[in-house]
Amino acid sequence: MTSQQPIVRLVALVGVTACVLASPALAQDCPELLGQWPDDPAELVTFDEPYAYAAYDTLLMVADISDPAAPAIVGGLTLDYIGGLAAADGYVFIAGDDFIVVDATDPVQPHVVAAVDLLGAEQIAISGDFAYVSVFYPPALRVYDISVPSSPTEVGALPDVYGVTSVVVVGPYAYVPWYDSFGTPPGGLKVIDVSTPSSPFVAGSIDFADDWVGRVAVYDGYAYVVTLDGFRVIDVSTPTAPVEIGTVAMPCYWPNGIAVAGNLAWVACWEAGLRVLELSDPASPVEVGSYDPPELLAFVDVGSEHAVAANDVAGLLVFDTCELPVFADGFESGDTSAWSSTVP
Repeated sequence: MTSQQPIVRLVALVGVTACVLASPALAQDCPELLGQWPDDPAELVTFDEPYAYAAYDTLLMVADISDPAAPAIVGGLTLDYIGGLAAADGYVFIAGDDFIVVDATDPVQPHVVAAVDLLGAEQIAISGDFAYVSVFYPPALRVYDISVPSSPTEVGALPDVYGVTSVVVVGPYAYVPWYDSFGTPPGGLKVIDVSTPSSPFVAGSIDFADDWVGRVAVYDGYAYVVTLDGFRVIDVSTPTAPVEIGTVAMPCYWPNGIAVAGNLAWVACWEAGLRVLELSDPASPVEVGSYDPPELLAFVDVGSEHAVAANDVAGLLVFDTCELPVFADGFESGDTSAWSSTVP
């Protein structure tokens, strides 16, 4: 069963109010486009450098980005459906109706090594030896031991988790945004304690008034969620009582993909391209850079050296990560010691 996907493709309604002087100046040309593979469209992307894994409909593509100026597809695989991606240690973990594990240690010949029969696997995150998979029916967040990737074993589940748009696991918590256009409230964010993978439970939650909620990234005690109202900042330093502390309007109707690395948030803003926000004041994120291609950007992921964005028309875009200024004492502005764990 293919899970329902939001289809919202409208013109931009609102703009971003940005005060660049209130934020550290970044390197010029932030974000800087380094290269593009123009041959195939992409909707989802994740990567385990130097390889990026992109998906479009039923096609999984493996791209070598070791030369970011000339990313190249080196392998591929056709599956029934691809809804969510995560990658680690040469394996690609896919929520695609079933829970699928692809061995890509030979990137030229990726192949399926495991498939768990599910009724609509939607989203997925990997943390350590565990995979966290949201399932459409019966609605649940399921936890699998993937210490042996070819033999995933379910070890726990949390029922009644539905409408999931992404899953992020940081430390002992999973962060799960959700939406239900027919529900009251129509959406929100659940904070799920997964410290004991066999017994996950909801530790805290917050509701949103939006009729659609996108993806989430987590960094330094804050969850950043993109919704129809814009870029929401949720203080999750007390996981049992998440509190919204700010919202920034985005220059697009449907901001969908988001990743956070260091002190910067990267947002795939559909018709408004790629936007970069600086987070030194979490309550008031400030846009410090953007890239506006003629095509539509659906998804973004950030690694240690590069950011990659999925282009719904013209493939994969590879960017240099924006650098914060280095002061005379050799320290960068912003704490880059923690990284968000972002999945589609």
